[in-house]
This record gives sequence, structure tokens and C-alpha cells, in this order.
Amino acid sequence: MNWTQLKTASIEELIAWAQPQPWCQAMAGCDQDAQWHNEGDVWTHTKLVLNELKSLDEWHTLSPHAQTILKFTALFHDIAKPLTTEIHSISGRVTSTKHAVKGEHLARNILRDLDCDLATREEIARMVRYHGRPAFL
Repeated sequence: MNWTQLKTASIEELIAWAQPQPWCQAMAGCDQDAQWHNEGDVWTHTKLVLNELKSLDEWHTLSPHAQTILKFTALFHDIAKPLTTEIHSISGRVTSTKHAVKGEHLARNILRDLDCDLATREEIARMVRYHGRPAFL
């Protein structure tokens, strides 16, 4: 699928497109800390986040562009966890330091390869970078 098709794809179609991608397969093989994500691996978490979008009261009132931004932000928000995940040798805790910063770059590159327009690409990339910040406010 190309950007023209993907930007209007349903969440189910987006998940089906992503599943065979190498970056998605890496997410499926990446465990998360059970204290924060008892659902398991990064891909399972990502699919839950994507499917949760549809249950938001505001979802159906958003513009198609806003829905696209949120779908791709949800898809890519933890994309760099496979590259940043470390397991503490003593505690066994799982951390993914700076996954949002690295995720911004990965998302940008994937969107560029899909021929996503610059403004949309940058909007999604910035959302990926700052997706964890609201928890600190």
C-alpha cells in the first residue's frame, strides 16, 4: 500500500499492512515491563492502543486528517522500543530509554519512504517524540 491508500485505511487495514513489516515484527518480539504493560509485547500493546481510538467519544467527530495523525502516532509511538529496550541484570525490570526520540526518526523515515507529505510526516513524527509527555504534566 502507498500513502494515498494508507492515510484513508481503517485501523484494521492499517494493522494488516503493518504486521509483515520488519519494524512491526521487531515490536512483536519485544517484551515490556509487566508493571506498566501486563499485556505483553510492544505489538500487542500497539494494537490495543490503535483499537482504543475507535472507542473515544471524539473519534467520529475528528477530521480525516486528525484521524490519520492519531492512527499513525498510535502505530509508531513505541516503534523504537526494540532498539532501546534493556533488561536490568539484577531486578529484571525492562526499560526503553529514549525510545520516543528514536521513534520520531524511525517514523519520519518510514513515512518518507511511503511518500507522505512533509507537513503530515512532521506532525506525526513530533507526536511520536512527545507521546509520553502528557503523563508528566
